Amino acid sequence: MSVEAPSTWRSGIISATMDDIRRQATSKEELYTAAVGERAARYYVPKFLAFEEGTKPFSFNVWALLFGAFWFCYRRMWISALVLWIGGTWLVGFLTSTTLLAVGLSQLTTPIMSIVSALYVGVILPVFANYLYYSSVGQRIAHLREKFVDDADALSALKSRSPISWVALAVLALLVVAGRLLQSGVLQNQASESHVRAAMEQTTTLRTAVVKSYLSRHVWPEDLKDLSREGEVLLYLQDAENLRIDLGTITIRFTTLDGLRGGLLSFRPSLSSTGAVVWTCGYHTPAGVDVPKAGAGPDLTNMAPKYLPTECKKHFWDWN
Repeated sequence: MSVEAPSTWRSGIISATMDDIRRQATSKEELYTAAVGERAARYYVPKFLAFEEGTKPFSFNVWALLFGAFWFCYRRMWISALVLWIGGTWLVGFLTSTTLLAVGLSQLTTPIMSIVSALYVGVILPVFANYLYYSSVGQRIAHLREKFVDDADALSALKSRSPISWVALAVLALLVVAGRLLQSGVLQNQASESHVRAAMEQTTTLRTAVVKSYLSRHVWPEDLKDLSREGEVLLYLQDAENLRIDLGTITIRFTTLDGLRGGLLSFRPSLSSTGAVVWTCGYHTPAGVDVPKAGAGPDLTNMAPKYLPTECKKHFWDWN
């Protein structure tokens, strides 16, 4: 006597068998090919299969060496581009410089940082680039296999989507260009600020002479000639073309460097509550008060605050 199994049992067995057949019908090689594109498949698919079998753990990618983060974005690995290439390069440089400074080798920071960063970008990342791409593609395929019961549907989904991304590449290119321009602007501003500081230091002797003159006569010197008659000004400053004094206020005129050319920066003297002479640089809030009926000359500062050090700005965040 035979017992017939319930139809639900039979359908379950048949369904499982058909799923297995469908999955076997679509090979991993086909899925990899659809994920990377037909043209790139001849290069990447054999490497992916080798990674899968564990026969070849490393593989150098020349494109990752030549194009770096652009290659990662082009191959739809945006997180890898951001974390490993951009963030990793910064972290390697930071750790290297911090270590060298900690051991007292600050003079070697720049060359060693360059060498370490070059090894990271030019050797380590390209060596692991193909494996990172294999992992990325594998995650994409695994996600689609969870979404679709049939591998044929997963294969169709892979084929319907471009294996590369020009949009991400264009965005990254714009970010790189913007970063370069910003870096160039920052470097230019730093150079200009250093030039301004050097000029400010040259007025130290002149400011000391103005203070001595005021303390002895209780009036501000009218100009450089007035100050020189007292013997307080060095000879090389008496005929300075880019320095002027107007009732104690010292003004520097800049004639070099783009952005600074034609700019004026003034140091204006006043008195503190104790009667001491104090100086106000540029746009900064006045450090003291004017002498009654005998104030110093006007502040002629007209430079963009971004070129000035903090002590010459009204607010430290001033830029334009």
